[in-house]
Amino acid sequence: EKSLEECIEKGTQAAKALTELEKAHADLQKSHSDLQTSYTELEKNHSDLEKSHNESLESFNRQNAALKSTLIDLQKKSTEIQTALATDLQKEKAQTESLKKQKDMLDKALDDNKAKS
Repeated sequence: EKSLEECIEKGTQAAKALTELEKAHADLQKSHSDLQTSYTELEKNHSDLEKSHNESLESFNRQNAALKSTLIDLQKKSTEIQTALATDLQKEKAQTESLKKQKDMLDKALDDNKAKS
């Protein structure tokens, strides 16, 4: 009799253990499924982020190229303006010298005229 009771008790314990094991297995399967879903979302987010990064990089490169081109144009214009200013300055100096010589000649003529008078 004791042996039968022990067998029943052990059978009940085994059934409980099996139920707990099945529940743990089901929980593990759900966790695995959740993990797969999370991983899939992570891969999609990574792909979206990579795409966005590439688009931003392309946009940056286009803007950078446009800025470089603008800078080159501005440098050319600056050089042209500096050259024009240098040329104008030389002309101004030459005119100033010419006017100075003319003034000196007029002053001398005036002095000569005063001396004759």
